[in-house]
Amino acid sequence: MLMGSLAIIVVWVALDWLIRSAFARSVQALPNVPRSRLQIVEQAIRLALLGLVIFSFCDLLGYAPQDLWTVFSTILGLIAVALFAFWSILSSFTCGLMLAVSRPFNVGDTIEVFDPSATDKPGTRGTVVEMSALFTVLQDIAHPEQRMHLPHNQVLQRGIRVFPRAPQS
Repeated sequence: MLMGSLAIIVVWVALDWLIRSAFARSVQALPNVPRSRLQIVEQAIRLALLGLVIFSFCDLLGYAPQDLWTVFSTILGLIAVALFAFWSILSSFTCGLMLAVSRPFNVGDTIEVFDPSATDKPGTRGTVVEMSALFTVLQDIAHPEQRMHLPHNQVLQRGIRVFPRAPQS
């Protein structure tokens, strides 16, 4: 097992060196091809080589390819679920940045967030009392003791009607 591991490492290092030197020569031989594209191809080949090395080590340790596929697909599934969950938070945060920069309304303004395709339905109306990192907080006009927390992405993706402030005396 030790000799097999050593052989895998030696072959990996040698192939990695060959890939790096081949791509270094290709940058000079192909001046019309952008360097960034060649680097992407090089990284993809090196990643595939790393996958083969990991597969070889697992085979050397006695793991069946079906076991490796099960582990790999489970890890990919977990990553997909985590990215999907994180996407919603990231979307709301990014929309919050856009609202902070564009400033379609300010704290203290009365706004209505409505669906532009459903003009017959009233929207969510209230006075903006806070803009946190993820939410626009509205105080309900009909029920001042109630607050509504609207994610920024819902505010930005719908229509916003801003009502003029009452003149202060």
